[in-house]
Amino acid sequence: MTSRPPVSEGVRGGPAAPIRRPLGFRQAAWFVLVFWVLVGGLILTGMARAGAGPAESASPLAVGGESEDLGAPAPARESAGEIIDLRAIRSELADQGEMLAEMQADLAPLEQDVARLRERLAAEELSLAGEQIDAAALRRARAELDSSRSRVSVVGGRIEQYRLAERHLRDRIARIEDQRRLVSDTAEELRLEMAHQLLGRQVELTRRLAAAFADLQVNLAERERLLEQRLRLLQHRVQIGAIDDAAAFVADERVPMLESVIADLLRRVTRLRAQLAATGGATAADRQQREVLALQADEAVARAFLRQNDLELVLAQNRLDGLAALREDPLIPVRLLQEALIKLDEVNDIADKVAAELTATVKALEAQRALFRTTGARDDPRLELIDSLEVLGRFQQRDLTALHARLQTERQAYARLIGERSARSLLERQSLPLSGADWRRVAATAWQLPHLTAAAVRDLSEVTAGRARAASAGQWVAAALGSLLLVLALRPARRALRADPGDSLALTRAALARVLPALLPAAVWLVAGLALAMPPAMRLPVVLVLLLWPLQMFVLDLSRRAVAARIEADPGNAEALRRFLHRLRLGVIPAVLVTALYLLSRALPVAPILADLLDRLAMLGLLSLALPAFAARPLLVGVLGAVTPKARRRAAVVARVAQALPVYLVVTALVGLAGYTSLAWAMLDYFGWAAAVGLGLLVVLGILSDLKGRLDAGIATRNGPRESLWRTHFLAPGYRAAQLIAGVAAVWMLLKLWGWNAESPAIRWIGGLLRTELVRIGAVSLSPADLVTVLLMVAAALWIAGWSQQVSYHLAYGRVRDLGLRRALATLTQYVVVVVGLLLALEAIGFDLTTLTIFAGALGVGIGFGLQNIVNNFVSGLLLLGERPLRVGDYVSIGTDEGRVTQIGIRSLTVRTSSRCEVIIPNSAVISGKFTNWTRSDAVLRQLHRIGIGFGDDVELAMRIIAQVLADEPLVLKQPAPAVYLADYGEWAIQIDITYYIDISGGDELGRGPRSSILLEIGRRFAAQGITMPFRRADLMVTLDQQSREALAGGGKAAASIPPG
Repeated sequence: MTSRPPVSEGVRGGPAAPIRRPLGFRQAAWFVLVFWVLVGGLILTGMARAGAGPAESASPLAVGGESEDLGAPAPARESAGEIIDLRAIRSELADQGEMLAEMQADLAPLEQDVARLRERLAAEELSLAGEQIDAAALRRARAELDSSRSRVSVVGGRIEQYRLAERHLRDRIARIEDQRRLVSDTAEELRLEMAHQLLGRQVELTRRLAAAFADLQVNLAERERLLEQRLRLLQHRVQIGAIDDAAAFVADERVPMLESVIADLLRRVTRLRAQLAATGGATAADRQQREVLALQADEAVARAFLRQNDLELVLAQNRLDGLAALREDPLIPVRLLQEALIKLDEVNDIADKVAAELTATVKALEAQRALFRTTGARDDPRLELIDSLEVLGRFQQRDLTALHARLQTERQAYARLIGERSARSLLERQSLPLSGADWRRVAATAWQLPHLTAAAVRDLSEVTAGRARAASAGQWVAAALGSLLLVLALRPARRALRADPGDSLALTRAALARVLPALLPAAVWLVAGLALAMPPAMRLPVVLVLLLWPLQMFVLDLSRRAVAARIEADPGNAEALRRFLHRLRLGVIPAVLVTALYLLSRALPVAPILADLLDRLAMLGLLSLALPAFAARPLLVGVLGAVTPKARRRAAVVARVAQALPVYLVVTALVGLAGYTSLAWAMLDYFGWAAAVGLGLLVVLGILSDLKGRLDAGIATRNGPRESLWRTHFLAPGYRAAQLIAGVAAVWMLLKLWGWNAESPAIRWIGGLLRTELVRIGAVSLSPADLVTVLLMVAAALWIAGWSQQVSYHLAYGRVRDLGLRRALATLTQYVVVVVGLLLALEAIGFDLTTLTIFAGALGVGIGFGLQNIVNNFVSGLLLLGERPLRVGDYVSIGTDEGRVTQIGIRSLTVRTSSRCEVIIPNSAVISGKFTNWTRSDAVLRQLHRIGIGFGDDVELAMRIIAQVLADEPLVLKQPAPAVYLADYGEWAIQIDITYYIDISGGDELGRGPRSSILLEIGRRFAAQGITMPFRRADLMVTLDQQSREALAGGGKAAASIPPG
């Protein structure tokens, strides 16, 4: 037989290894699938084992509850040559035998005790009411559970000790067997054989003891699980009313004392009033006696009122003490903490009522005292009474202030505790029923659901009948009118929803119009409940149940309409869309049924074991609803509108976001099916409210968009001069502001619906981060929140300033004809808004504006040195606004710059020159220097030209030609009339002056255009008539001396031709 060579040898030099084809994609996929199936099976097995042995319960047995040794043999540490003590082994065998007999005798009573506990729990699940449970019962159940947990832990440790001892005993037996092979002495061999037999019996007893302790642990674990379920049942059934009432009427010696004092004062008032009524007569003594009796009666009434306030404060403080103690109890469930928060609001309302009455009483006492002092009755005894009563009222006001502060502190502590416990409860896993007895309990509690529902309906009818009998006429009228208005408004509402089928919300409004009649029962019940002042705990569950069917109708009808719209737009995809609609019906109906069952289970006193099972069923319903959602993306485009490009883009964005919807629902359902139902419902709650608020926001934005379109069309029909103004500066900003307000309101509503407030963990973390100090400037510390506030306020101020400039320019200063003044005033308004915004931003972050006087002094010094030019220009701008030496549109010459004024600002003005460049000129240059305003009074400019003709030309003809040219020029004004004058007989020509006027308001800079056309036309006509326009001519005489002439003589005849001297 040949051995197979190692792989290393084959690689080095042996036969070549066969070449294996690599794994293909299909094989790899199967391998990964099988791997994850195995891993999932292991995880589920571990979860099942963890569920079979929960870590919480209680046991009344004392076995295993102490820490002393329970008979486990000590580990053997003999060496190979050590002498074995047979007597000690026999003693250990006897002790273990006795321990095993005791354990077997205790198991039967323990099993009976577990059975009795199971029966008790089943009975309590069917009969226990919240009025029978108080905080002490919760603490006793928790103490029993903690004791059982510790005993189960001790028993588990003992089991490990016995198993370790068994291994050590087997090691001893192995060592004895080794010694027997080496020993030659017969006696020693017999002794080793005896030790081997005794140790074998001890191993068997140790194994049986470990098994007995394992059986004990199973029973103790079962008892622990039952006790844990009983604690959950108590926490589920306990009511805040029992705890709060016990706290309100706690034994307080002040309560009976105050009640006795109030009763005595009221009896005294009755007696004094009777004496006052019996006292007659018109004498001075009788009148004085009546005044004394009236004074004493008023004093007794006032003191009774103040003592009644003291009693209210004592009872409120007792309730507050009880609620504060309730907050310290870790067994109180989150539901009870939320109800306690409502009780705190009730105590706060009582304190507010007492404070309002006390304030009114103190003000009345102050008014009476002022009246007595005004009339001069300073020695009147009633004045002393008023002072004493006012002092008592001030003391009560101080107590009320302290009570309000404590209430605020407790409310914050409760909100923080609710957030922390809610976050911890998300990771608590609830297991399914494990045994047949548990399933029988589930069946028994489920069988009670119809009876519980009937009882709840009877209670609801009794409460409704009681509220109806106790209702006043006004409440009946309000309920009847509200219901009648709902019925009468149904038809107009449906007609309004069906109108305008071409907008972006046509499908949604049509589906809502069809569902409105089904919403009527829920709306009528809600209005009637509000009118009859029914408690929310009995009003809201009925409303939610009544809303389920309309909600299902709305979803299915909206989906049907969207599918029809998509089929019309894309007929090739019709079959797939119809399959989606069919799957949606199959998913929505069970989801609604399971949701109704879940709402009933939450409204009824259902046992926690059944509530857990119903939670799992609800997760299955959620999973059935999530499957058709994978094909919902194409429908959202049709539902959210495809009317305008902007609507289509919005629908596309929402559709992309909606791709995560089915994944999120599937993950939520799987989390709930795994047992983390609190986490699953929290995820579903957050997502559901976010989706509802998001859809509501989309509807509001769609309505705003449609409203903007209609207003825009209405503005366009007017076609007035301010159409662009209203559209740009009112409609567009208003639409953006409405969108911003809708978004902020949606976020605020979402946080409210999520139950987030200032004490929520996330909000507290964000708030702490924003309140972190970054820098300190004097007594003011700046945080990120301050910086964000300043940035937002400054941004808002800048935006409002720009808007106010435009609006004030066109509306507030619209009657100002001077465009420069109007623009300057609008700019000044903008600066004022910016300055006010900056001051408000500084004040918002804590800067004291009165300290700006020091800054103003420093600013004055800075102005004297470095800012004088800026201030000079600013003051010059104000002077330009006041004196108005020039305006926008004037044609001016400032220094070397000439052009038309296009803008006058606070610091500078802008002049556009003839070369189309804009020159920025400081205002100080205009005020301090001289300039020419060609159009200050009017835009008529006088033009003057002088033309020369030859001495031989006809002057009158030339003047007639010039006059005709001026008459033919359309830009020459008729009034003032143009003129032609003979100016002078010059040295070289006859001078003719031409005067005419033009209007340069049309933009012609100094009339250069008319001047050019007039001069060109005069030249053409003079040339046609032979009139010359001579130019100046001069004769040059050069005189040379004799030397120059001789020097030039060599130049030939040219030099000789020069005349002498």
